[in-house]
Parts: sequence; C-alpha cells; structure tokens
Amino acid sequence: MKKLKSTRRMRFRKNLSTLYIPYYDNLCHRLHDRWQPYCGYRSIEEQNTLYAAGRIDLNLRIVTNARGGESAHNYGCASDWAYINDDGYLYWPEYQDEIWMEYITACNEIGLRVYDFERPHNELDISVSWTKVDEIRIIKDMSKAMKFIEEYHRR
Repeated sequence: MKKLKSTRRMRFRKNLSTLYIPYYDNLCHRLHDRWQPYCGYRSIEEQNTLYAAGRIDLNLRIVTNARGGESAHNYGCASDWAYINDDGYLYWPEYQDEIWMEYITACNEIGLRVYDFERPHNELDISVSWTKVDEIRIIKDMSKAMKFIEEYHRR
C-alpha cells in the first residue's frame, strides 16, 4: 500500500470524522497520486452558500441539492475528488471514462457510497438519510448526530 504522500491529501484529511477516516485513508492508498481531493469537511454555512449557488444567481449552476446539515460533508463523512491532468489542472472525467471507472471501483471496493449524479463525490454508507441526521442535529446537538451516524453506519 502507498503512504498518504500528498500534502493535499493530508490537508483534506483534517476535520474528517474518525468513522470516515479509515475509508478516506484506504481510498488514498488505492488511487493513483493524480487523484486528489478538492473537498472534504464543509461547515453548515459553507453548505448553505453552495446550496444557494444557482438558485439566487441564475448565472451559476446548481451544485448541490443538500442544504446545510443535509450533506455528509457537514459531518466529515464525505470527500470529493478530481484527477490531475498532464497540464497539472484538476479534471473531472466523463462518466464512461476509464479514469472515472477507476475511482468508482476503488470507492465500491472499500464500501463507500458513490452516486452517478454527484461525481466525484463519495460518502459513508449509512442506512438513513442525511436529512434524518440533520433532524437529530437540530433537535439534539452535533454529538448526538455523530452517534446517530455511527449507529446507522453500514459496515
């Protein structure tokens, strides 16, 4: 297994849930160094800003359907990845591209959930919706929401 070499990979590892970190580390070991994270943990406020994109400013595209608290990112249980092309720029492969399939295969092999419509997002596989997790966060608090995630995590 490769080590977590990239400072970028190490930077995005910070603030991830201890429940998700083993999956993230495994993904880092499985993927070529050209695969790099571009998003990990997001605050509720950052999520709400992303949610508003494309809804408030119609010149922007809608990037997420999850409000703050409804995303696995808000609990440190998700990461988004991109491929670094030959010119050194982040590149998001087309769905049928072999490079994309490499990412999907790695995520599936380690038990992370990947959605076709949210490339290149992966998240912890839980048996309840993130909206339900958010309800627990709102009614109780973040620590109770994290315990709820752990209880409903599909291992």
